[in-house]
Amino acid sequence: MPSESEVLRHYEAVADNFTGNRSAMQEQREQWASRTLAPQREVYDAQDVTLFLKKYCQEADHMPIQDLVRRYENVRGQNLTSFDEVLRLVEDFMRSFDELFFFGLLRRQVQPPVSDADTIPRKRPMVELKVFEHWDDGGRLGSYDKEAQIIQMWAARRILDRPYCKPEDLIATLAHEMVHAYLDIFVDIGLDDNDGTKWINWVHMYGHSEMFLELHWFILDKLYSWTEAGRFSDLARADRQSLEHWRLAMSGALESHDDQSEADWSSGEL
Repeated sequence: MPSESEVLRHYEAVADNFTGNRSAMQEQREQWASRTLAPQREVYDAQDVTLFLKKYCQEADHMPIQDLVRRYENVRGQNLTSFDEVLRLVEDFMRSFDELFFFGLLRRQVQPPVSDADTIPRKRPMVELKVFEHWDDGGRLGSYDKEAQIIQMWAARRILDRPYCKPEDLIATLAHEMVHAYLDIFVDIGLDDNDGTKWINWVHMYGHSEMFLELHWFILDKLYSWTEAGRFSDLARADRQSLEHWRLAMSGALESHDDQSEADWSSGEL
């Protein structure tokens, strides 16, 4: 396995070559993938980036963990009654999650390409965060726009919902969308299999395949170990069950994946 410094150099190159255009980014990654015979491997599949994240987190400093726990203790058991509280919570936890799990790269400042306009666009985070007060049609708390690299969060599922959603559900939803962003941006597609089977099985199918479940479970389990909050334990257990079910389905031990489980995931219900 490459060293952490090699992985970080690769990730930084992906971020710093940000184009703001998904098709152009994919074309660039495919060009890198064509050089897999080079002495130093420069592209990584979904299993690679999952292992990197887990190893990186195991070595995380204690101070960022203490900061995350302190932030959670400030909202433990509370009902969030103002939108400003929700906004602060989501922004703080995105900062903590990025530092603890995602190499600090999702919030890394990158330069979008110069367009036909005369002005050079301002730098932006690799993944932007937008928080809204409610979801107009009811239902979801979060989504990831892979075309624009934007995470969207909603404080409430419905217009008149008060208080806002529980802090634990907002935190878990944010982790959910950040895992989507991480896999979408940093996984190189179809490296060791020309038909892209590994990418489909590990990342793409239903949007919540094996490596997604592995990473989301890992983060929720860490949250539970650090905060001892029962809601994180419940969500981590559900992820683990879905992951075991998925692996059985992919091995052929089950006839099909649980469509209802995937429908729940896709709707953002937690």
